[in-house]
Amino acid sequence: GCTNLVNAPVLSATTLANGCYQQMFYGCGSLNYIKAMFTTTPVIDYTGDWVSSVASTGTFVKNAAATWNVTGTSGIPSGWTVVTE
Repeated sequence: GCTNLVNAPVLSATTLANGCYQQMFYGCGSLNYIKAMFTTTPVIDYTGDWVSSVASTGTFVKNAAATWNVTGTSGIPSGWTVVTE
C-alpha cells in the first residue's frame, strides 16, 4: 500500500534469509526502480509476492555476481529492464 514510493531504498544484503523480503513492495503501484544486491536465488520463502502490483515497467539493478534469472512476483518484475552492477 505504499502508493507514493517510486524508488526503493538500496537493498545491499547479498544473502537472503527466510521471510526477509516477503511482500516488501506489495501494492507499491508507482515503484519503478529497485537495486537489489543479493546473489541468493529468490524463492517464495525469501521474496514471495515482494513485487506484486508494482509499476508495469521499471529498472531492476541486479548484482553482477548473481546467477539467478527469476522473474515475476517473487523475482524481477515482469516487463522491467535489468541492469547489472
